[in-house]
Amino acid sequence: MSALLPLLFSINIYADVAVSYPQTANPAWVHDTTKMVPYPLEMAKSQITGCAVYQVDIDQDGNTTAVRLVSAAPKAAAFAAATKALKTWHWQPSSAASQAGSQWVRMDFCLSQTGNDAVKKQCAIQSQISCQAKG
Repeated sequence: MSALLPLLFSINIYADVAVSYPQTANPAWVHDTTKMVPYPLEMAKSQITGCAVYQVDIDQDGNTTAVRLVSAAPKAAAFAAATKALKTWHWQPSSAASQAGSQWVRMDFCLSQTGNDAVKKQCAIQSQISCQAKG
């Protein structure tokens, strides 16, 4: 007796989450880069890339006090894990005069099948594109 067996294909997927500050060339605060942003699992499984723009409130000690998702593509719900991670970030002042305030943060979620260099290039290109969900 023979049976049909599904064919399994193994592919490597490289992921990167690039963080930038879209509202200014010289942000008052920069994040502690030891905290990694998780690639949204649902997006990774479906090989979907995307972006999210947040407004983050930071107290004078560099603690995140509030996070608001301003825009996202493909949809806001996909970025729940990233939003949760962002709430735990600690910030360093970029100058001694930094005060409590708001900081804009953009995260680009990129994938490639051809390696780490390719995924970083993809994120550099993607970060130049508007981060708005299409209707």
